[in-house]
Amino acid sequence: MVEETLDDVMAILHQHNIPLELEPSTRTGACGKITSLYIRDPDNNLIELANYPHK
Repeated sequence: MVEETLDDVMAILHQHNIPLELEPSTRTGACGKITSLYIRDPDNNLIELANYPHK
């Protein structure tokens, strides 16, 4: 989970030339709907960055 908005996270990733593996999408998390995006780490593992929408 990230506390920042995914727009802020994407801006930081862009500043560091880190490509997105998958664009943000809505999924179901343990506590309801989440918005997730995915990147790869240096070992090529898929990393999910997500947050719950603000109410």
